[in-house]
Amino acid sequence: MAMTKEAREALIEERVEAHDPKKQEFLSLPWRDKTERFPVIELELDAVVLRPDSHRIRAQLESHEEADVINADPFSDKAQELIASILRDTGENFEDLKRNLDEKGQLQFGVVTRAGLLVNANRRAAALKDLGKKYIDVAVLPPDTTLEEINDLELTLQMQRDFWEEYTFTNRLLFVEELINKQNRTRKEVALALNPAVSRDSRTMKRGIEEVEQDTRVLTMLREIQARSGKKIPLTSFDEQEVAVEELDTRYKDTHTQDPTGAKEMRDIRLLGILTDVPYRRLRHLDGEVLDEYVIPNLAENEVLGDVLPVVGSSDRDVKETEGEPEGLGPLETDDGSGKGDDQVDDNGMEPSAPAQVSALVDLVATTFRDEEVELPTEEGPRSVDRKTVVENLKGSLTDAALEVESDKKHDNRLTRPIKWAEEAERKLKSAADAFSEMKDSKEFDSDSFQAALTGVRNRLDALIADVDSAG
Repeated sequence: MAMTKEAREALIEERVEAHDPKKQEFLSLPWRDKTERFPVIELELDAVVLRPDSHRIRAQLESHEEADVINADPFSDKAQELIASILRDTGENFEDLKRNLDEKGQLQFGVVTRAGLLVNANRRAAALKDLGKKYIDVAVLPPDTTLEEINDLELTLQMQRDFWEEYTFTNRLLFVEELINKQNRTRKEVALALNPAVSRDSRTMKRGIEEVEQDTRVLTMLREIQARSGKKIPLTSFDEQEVAVEELDTRYKDTHTQDPTGAKEMRDIRLLGILTDVPYRRLRHLDGEVLDEYVIPNLAENEVLGDVLPVVGSSDRDVKETEGEPEGLGPLETDDGSGKGDDQVDDNGMEPSAPAQVSALVDLVATTFRDEEVELPTEEGPRSVDRKTVVENLKGSLTDAALEVESDKKHDNRLTRPIKWAEEAERKLKSAADAFSEMKDSKEFDSDSFQAALTGVRNRLDALIADVDSAG
């Protein structure tokens, strides 16, 4: 049974009062705009508590199946053991840390509040307990320490790297969010805090601020994916997808203004790849331009997915929305704010477009996260398939498509590309003509927008023909 808060405070006060400055050590720390020396004491491990809001494990805490237990009473024996288990599982070097502590002892002091709350050294405390040790050496902060000061100190201490784990991807995103939204830090302050190498030189500072801004956009994007899944996907599931997610954000940001439709198509095909664990090096070859020529044909040839394509995306997808959705959804927002994908099929039974099919597959994978079976829609009715099988086949088809795109680029098939795109444009114009014949008598049909689109097509075609004639 752990000590009560009152017992911890009394013991720490007693040890601080007994601290002999001539014989015992101090730890110098940045504190209130200067450097202060804090007394270091030996304290029973039972007299310290693991920090439940440590930024190193926030994403793991949020995603834990027993998160309610921790949130209800974070300093209870059960909650503290759950936090310890998360600390053991977070990062790759916990066993190395234990071995080092066992062989060399504790070389770095922890920092603790007067109530016994560890500011840092949470993993070291868990490792020492696992080794059967009884004590931990800690520097003690003043009685009037605030939460903001604790967070400031954590920012400083987390830069040390000797057997320390850097923040995981999603924990870093959460920390940036808290610094900006809850602590009202500027992006410049956050950039400096998280990366001391960022100097006040304008070029490096600009890069640091851009990284902070990307972190805020990426977290918003991941939250929207979670909402799209009906809150089934834990934030920690993206920790291994850092490169793919950041590259998606960068590509979307760079292309959305000039080509919003293409950017959205690229977004969904890469989201499907991220959710099915396609390697990021392959994802780089997938965007809206390759949907019809590479992605859809590969999916159509797949024995598990082939009969699904004619049906999936044939009606508006059911988007799982949550209350209090964050503003500025960035890469996942839509023009009308509805959350629905582009180019959805109308009610006249037309074959769904490639973007609508991919968008629906994203929803299928997201909303069935951790399910054992998936109900796949087919023209003959729903078909139940093992979800792992569905994900593996999606991953395989997308990877094959990416390899084909890469191969075509490598072998420089640009000589045939103009012909292929012209043929593709002709097919799409035929689809537009068929759709127009179905809707032209409808009072709700926006003929002005259609005329404007046709004018753009005509201008583009006239310019291309003139270019071809001049080259002839």
